[in-house]
Amino acid sequence: MLLATTLTLVGCLADDMDTDEGPDFGGNGGPPSADTYSVSGQAVGIGDTPVQLSLSGGENLTVDADGGFEFQTELEDGDSYSVSISDVPGDRQCGLANSDGSVDGQDVDDVQLDCTMISATADIMQVHLAWTGPSTVDLVYSTDPDCDWGNYASCDDGGRISGASGHESTLVAVEEGMVVDAPLYFVVESEAVRSEVAGARAAAPSFWGFGGAREFAEADGRLYMVGDIVGVGMATPGGLTVDRDTAAPRGSMPRFTAEEFGAPDQGVVATAEPDGAGGWYLGGLFSEVDGVERPSVAHVNADGSLNESFDPEILGGEILGLSLVDGRLYVAGEFEDQSSTVRALAAMDPETGELVGDFSPMLDGAVLAMLEHDGHLYIGGEFNEIEGISGFGNLAVFDLSSDEVVSDWQPQASDSVWTLAAQGDSVFAGGEFDEIDGQSVGHVAAIDTVSGNLNPSWDAGLDGPVLALEIHDDTLYVGGQFTETSQAIERTSLAAFDVADGGLSDWAPEALDDPGDPALIRGLSYQDGRIYVAGNMVVVDDDLAMHAAALDPVDGSPDVDWRPWLTEYGSFGEVDLWEITPGHNGEVFIGGLVDGYLDGSDHLHVGVAAFDAETGVVDRDWTGYVFPAGVDAVETANSRLYIGGDFGVAGSGPFDLATVLSATPPGEPRDNLAAYDLSDGGLDGWAPDGASNVNAIVADDSYLYVGMNDFSADHLSAFDLETGQEHAGLDGAGFNGQVRDLLLHNGYLYIGGAFSEDASGEDRDHLAALNPSTGNLNNWDPSVDSPVNVLIEHNGDIYIGGDFTEANGDDRDFLAAFSAEDTPDPTLRSWAPSASDSVYALSVDGDRIFVGGDFTEIDGNEQSGLAAVNASNGNLDLGWRPTVNGPVFGLHVEAGAVRAGGEFTLVNEQLRSGIALLDAISGDLVLGSGSSYESYQEPQSMKRASLLSSDRRILSSPQDERELGDDVDVKQGSLLEKLMGTERNH
Repeated sequence: MLLATTLTLVGCLADDMDTDEGPDFGGNGGPPSADTYSVSGQAVGIGDTPVQLSLSGGENLTVDADGGFEFQTELEDGDSYSVSISDVPGDRQCGLANSDGSVDGQDVDDVQLDCTMISATADIMQVHLAWTGPSTVDLVYSTDPDCDWGNYASCDDGGRISGASGHESTLVAVEEGMVVDAPLYFVVESEAVRSEVAGARAAAPSFWGFGGAREFAEADGRLYMVGDIVGVGMATPGGLTVDRDTAAPRGSMPRFTAEEFGAPDQGVVATAEPDGAGGWYLGGLFSEVDGVERPSVAHVNADGSLNESFDPEILGGEILGLSLVDGRLYVAGEFEDQSSTVRALAAMDPETGELVGDFSPMLDGAVLAMLEHDGHLYIGGEFNEIEGISGFGNLAVFDLSSDEVVSDWQPQASDSVWTLAAQGDSVFAGGEFDEIDGQSVGHVAAIDTVSGNLNPSWDAGLDGPVLALEIHDDTLYVGGQFTETSQAIERTSLAAFDVADGGLSDWAPEALDDPGDPALIRGLSYQDGRIYVAGNMVVVDDDLAMHAAALDPVDGSPDVDWRPWLTEYGSFGEVDLWEITPGHNGEVFIGGLVDGYLDGSDHLHVGVAAFDAETGVVDRDWTGYVFPAGVDAVETANSRLYIGGDFGVAGSGPFDLATVLSATPPGEPRDNLAAYDLSDGGLDGWAPDGASNVNAIVADDSYLYVGMNDFSADHLSAFDLETGQEHAGLDGAGFNGQVRDLLLHNGYLYIGGAFSEDASGEDRDHLAALNPSTGNLNNWDPSVDSPVNVLIEHNGDIYIGGDFTEANGDDRDFLAAFSAEDTPDPTLRSWAPSASDSVYALSVDGDRIFVGGDFTEIDGNEQSGLAAVNASNGNLDLGWRPTVNGPVFGLHVEAGAVRAGGEFTLVNEQLRSGIALLDAISGDLVLGSGSSYESYQEPQSMKRASLLSSDRRILSSPQDERELGDDVDVKQGSLLEKLMGTERNH
């Protein structure tokens, strides 16, 4: 946020000033005496917004650039003076120092005008700061927004960076010792002048796609992660603010969580109202805000911190409208007050959240839309009775001078009213209705503000529901889910009409959702030459617009430089945005059923991503990708990164949003295997043929051994590391089912999978061993009763995990180990930790085997998805007990930290989508000090919130009546399917 200094403006004329004999500061008192003095100073941080100063209430001076300024008025010795700021355009604030005093025989030249402002944008494991004013400053930070910045070392997680220069700086969390995924607050200091506070989060990385990270490799300071991923992003549950020009995440917007969704990582912000001071009032369906209980409505300060003084007097429900009018915050929706009374409309004190007792109308249904216009509060929704007065047809108006409903203003809408706009003597309503007062209208109506009569000549004639309206420059912009007007003129979810006569505008951007149907548009706002649009669309006019877009108000063309990519439920699924509202200081708030912001506007990380192994910062210079985005195996050898999976094209270079829409993705054909230069991600010419749906790869000095799902090469093959030629010596060394993992040990290739016979028909129950030098399988057949998913070696022993419950006829529940003493035919060890379900990943550190999978118990102890067991005796390490809410498919242990990848969104009740970094001793999230979200139980008397209810179908989609929170399927022909390919075996 752009914020200003907190210097206090002080000073006044001295009480004993002789106004008859003193100079006339307005310049009308004749020429000054011979001994006169000037008032001047220095300005910093002016930028392109001039500031007007006033000298003692007389002369005004416009300061439009950094540097010196001087008033023309001359003062005599002993005269008092006071410099004040008389005008600062826009939202910014400035401060003065040395601004008042008395002339003491010399010119006054030390007045300081400081408009230094700081803005912060969030990024993965780092934040970007920019400031106006001095080029070289000190940056001070803390997790406490109220830090005593002069004593920052005493503040929580306080730190200082001296001598930052160039008006911008990128701070890497690990290098600076800053916590990750917690709100951080920053100020700029220069010569004891300090800016206001700006907030941001150094976000832990999250993967979006299906399945998260699946395997890891480390080389030359980089950590490579592969999986079913389309990008790397950051968690933003419920909503976020983005930059009005770049769409980069701004500030440190809190996390909104709601237990009603079945997990505490997902809330919905459905409505936003700027507070006039850079902050926001936010409402929707949530129970906590950064771990603090705030059912359904909250106030967020300009620096992104929660205003804990604003504690609304409601118990829960949903808030769908907010309006700040004349010292009251009006709230609308369907919610429960502290007396357990279900309400649809109320007014709050905007400072405390206390309900205003003299405005407490009772309605018999929900209020879905609210608008203040000309001293009146118009509401729309699903109601018939207000304060015992019946006959309201989902529309009503209150006179705010009396707080009374206007009983004779009763236009009758035939169905729900979802949105309102007004200009002059007309209020416009949009919704699911198709009649007003019995007259046919096309889901939008113009109604007289005084009489409530319908304007019958104003008829949009749209064939589907309208959920968003915005008026700009005598044009009514309309969003919803429709395909044409009554004149059969095509308009796909967006349209515009003349406010006066309803004439259809040529403005006709086409908004489509994932499978190519009309999108459901919920949010429209105008500011600074743009119409901001939010909904479930993914395409606007053939340009990728992932659920939010900025459109030209004249021709409807999308701004290709403003393309936030928003995600839901840790996947690439259907995002349902509710709100998009421009605010102060260059911010736009976006809210809805959204839990993440994807780093995709300049480069998507499709199938494979590289990170700095020490800091965790995404390496955007490493640009390898595959298409579609399915990678299951990775190996480093021969100065290359080898990957295997289920893809047909591989490439390097930018893979951005525009690339996704291309008919033929750029790159080179690759048959499920590819190799990249380790230094820069450049695609190598290595291109073997014959690999199909690769599960596992491992390299020796000469060959890359490949295990596969399909029957190509009997599920096992090997290719020369240099030439890509297939290893002819392995002919016949195949199997009748999937090979899921490979391990090279003591000169043998150990093989695990879902097979029961080798190529010759001999029994091979899910495990086998092959001599690579001869290409022959040995006689080892330990007879495991179900598939083996993973093999590792430790101290010469072989540890396996999978779906089995027996090995060699002995009970072994999903985990087993074989002694190396009998290599190449290891014998079953007594090591037998008992997991409750599938094991997909193993990694070793010291004397512990780390285990990942889909289990909930180990040896009868609750252990969710992750565990550590002793490598010698199999005992569970009860001191290492992290929890995840989905399966873990990949593990990597290095330098005391455990990286876990998989299909999860929560780790230790904190947001981690697809990947997490854990301390190898404690199991805590490394550098993660964000809030732990506690469950919030909605009062039993409150009915299930309509945001979750399929009976109000418009809330999800008229064409999709699934409950929000159901699993999102890949749709035939959808953008998802294009990126991800068809469903794959894992």
